[in-house]
Amino acid sequence: HLNIFQSKEKRFWNWFENHSDELLKNDKQDSEIINALSSELKKVNNGLTFEMSVKRNDIKKEFTISADGNPALISCVEKLYDSRPTLQEWEIKKFRQRIQGFDIDIGDICIKYNDTKYSFVKDKDSKKINILLFIKDFSEEKREEFGNAAYIFIDCILGEYDVMKHIGFIEVFGFDSKYYNDAKKMTEMCTDFD
Repeated sequence: HLNIFQSKEKRFWNWFENHSDELLKNDKQDSEIINALSSELKKVNNGLTFEMSVKRNDIKKEFTISADGNPALISCVEKLYDSRPTLQEWEIKKFRQRIQGFDIDIGDICIKYNDTKYSFVKDKDSKKINILLFIKDFSEEKREEFGNAAYIFIDCILGEYDVMKHIGFIEVFGFDSKYYNDAKKMTEMCTDFD
């Protein structure tokens, strides 16, 4: 039963708990239950998105609430996360977490971890830093697509929260850039950033 006095966060978690078994069994990206989950999450805030791991043996399935890189939604993610239930089969997280050593493919754009380098540049805002990302297979004709993929790539390396709070801009270049000489390996980025 739906209580009209419940917060939208509570209504979302009630829906999530009621559909938990179905979500646990599902490993398809595009399915009825995933589309329904997305619709329920958008009732909390239209800008929110999520990631879900694949269920493996006795490891808890991960459900990550994401602001989709929008700093204006940080408090919305925090509020939803803070109202989460404790569910035995689930590990619920807020913001995309750090992942190391992976490649990203979006459409015909591929950013390979081992074929990418970076350098940091100071931002006008002393609490932020900018990133110059050097991509081996970069093409100027696809600058916008590479730029969009770069934000997701860096979100995954540094974590969504740190990118929203501490990164000014990310600019993409090829290895032929005049700035390339100072570039470092991606394996150094997290330590360097922290």
